[in-house]
Amino acid sequence: MPVTREAHALNTLPASRDETDDSARRTESWLDANANVVTLGLVALNLVLKLSRIRAQGLWFDEAISLSQVQGPFDLARNLSLDASAPLYGLLLFAWTSVLGPSLEAARGLSAALSSLTAALLFVFGRRFLDGRTGLFAALLFTASRTQLYYGHEARAYALVGLVCIASFYAFLLLLEEPTRRRTFAAAALSAALVYAHYIAVFALVAQLLTALCTVHVRSRAMSAYVVSQVLAAALFAPCAAYLLLSATPLPMATWIRPPVPGDILYVLNAFSGGPVLVGLYTAVFTTAILLGRSGLATFDRDRVILLALWLVAPLALDYAFSFAVPSFLYRYLLYASLALFLLVAYALTRLPLPERGRFAVLAVILVPAAWGLWTEPILRADWRAAAEVALREHDEGVLTVVTPPHQLLPFAYHYSRESFADPTNMVDDMNRLGVYGVPHLAGLAETARNEIHRIVVVSPADDTPTELDELMAGAHYSRVRSREFTGVQVNVFESSR
Repeated sequence: MPVTREAHALNTLPASRDETDDSARRTESWLDANANVVTLGLVALNLVLKLSRIRAQGLWFDEAISLSQVQGPFDLARNLSLDASAPLYGLLLFAWTSVLGPSLEAARGLSAALSSLTAALLFVFGRRFLDGRTGLFAALLFTASRTQLYYGHEARAYALVGLVCIASFYAFLLLLEEPTRRRTFAAAALSAALVYAHYIAVFALVAQLLTALCTVHVRSRAMSAYVVSQVLAAALFAPCAAYLLLSATPLPMATWIRPPVPGDILYVLNAFSGGPVLVGLYTAVFTTAILLGRSGLATFDRDRVILLALWLVAPLALDYAFSFAVPSFLYRYLLYASLALFLLVAYALTRLPLPERGRFAVLAVILVPAAWGLWTEPILRADWRAAAEVALREHDEGVLTVVTPPHQLLPFAYHYSRESFADPTNMVDDMNRLGVYGVPHLAGLAETARNEIHRIVVVSPADDTPTELDELMAGAHYSRVRSREFTGVQVNVFESSR
């Protein structure tokens, strides 16, 4: 319900303090006095975790798209036509790799840096608009997230989206706190940057709109400044919007996503949390906080809860509905909403009527299984590197290597022939000269095999390999002699029996 004051509590949001808990006040005082040290420590911790895993896995198709775009002069129109992602990350990646080189390690290093800054900004955001402990707890939950670790060293836009999303909410709250021309322009620029980072992130801006409508008087200076900022943001995004409407509808590479089903929401929340155990722990914290709040044993700022709840729920609900028209309901597209989940859990922890040591103990109970899953059950990418290494060992005169479906030739080429990958225009022809071909269907491979080829290496995603492949090849007098299965990829070697 809108309030009657122009400057509501949301707009002033001083860091909350537990007046009855001396240990909590001491923690807050220490965080205030050592804010810079904590911020740098969070960056360093995240960099160590993410950079240590950069080479652990080869690149997969989506990363290959990003890396292919920076192998030569940057072509914005070409990239928009080939990739469903918004252009900001591609521009940033091109600038980054122009300095460090267009390698997978350099590209993932950019995401690691952005993700590490996100952890620090979570602390800064929480300390500024909630309290220092909330910011610290949220940053630690983020750091221990296996999902955030995965996307924190993936050569895609998701780490950038998270960082810009927090910055956008930060500018949004500053604008509502004290509307100025500078803050209006900052909010506009960051709102536009958020959608330029990822189109689905527009739902975060809807969450900001709903927050403003719920907490700010519609005739206040703050609301007027907010409206102006969003009009300016729309103007800044207008060129990209016009291009998408006129030249790139439907978005390329987006037709493979299926419409959502009810279970997808639970799947996304499970991915946000990091697994069923953490879902249970998060639910226990929320349930306890709600019950204590209703009984008066815990106090929460209504506007803060509204902000964080809308930041989490609105993107999920809106994209779920939108996906029935344009399928896009994927947890990586909505990863920016998980930042609100960390803040909500952290805020609930700091409000529990426990001694400060008890709050840190509850945090530890959550962090231990999160960190365990982070190291023992990391999210794995399709292992095209291992598949390419097997194919290279099999390479010889009269050997044909087949990759299916054809678009998977892109990540395969990066590991098979870096020189071919570095020339996107001629990559397919170069790979063909090396005896590697992309084919749409393995069902037609038997006809190809009737040529004088003594060995055929078939590389395909594990779930795309036909169960009748052996029969197809046997019809052309080829029998399987070796088979290897890696994460998401299968390699089968056939030799002529003639």
